[in-house]
Amino acid sequence: MLLRLCLEQLLVEQGFEQKRLIDKINAAAPKGSQLETLFTACRLAGNEFVHAGTLEELNKSELKPEIIASALAQFINLAVEILIAIPKAAEEIKNNFGKA
Repeated sequence: MLLRLCLEQLLVEQGFEQKRLIDKINAAAPKGSQLETLFTACRLAGNEFVHAGTLEELNKSELKPEIIASALAQFINLAVEILIAIPKAAEEIKNNFGKA
């Protein structure tokens, strides 16, 4: 659930101010893109945690909380890589060429 909130905050920090997470995702990621798939998977997995109600109910379900949590953490790391790290590295490389 917290990693879903991380995704939402990450998108807000990137300038996506829509009210609902799904609307932020639609604005941030091209339809059918791998980024959209990544964001949507994170949103849906987070929803499963929220709708389970309690950790006890979640543990009784067929969901595997530890697997979902691990996958969500990987999703968030990939999202940060795509939205922040790669553009920053590309900008640094571009700036270095300008100094040559």
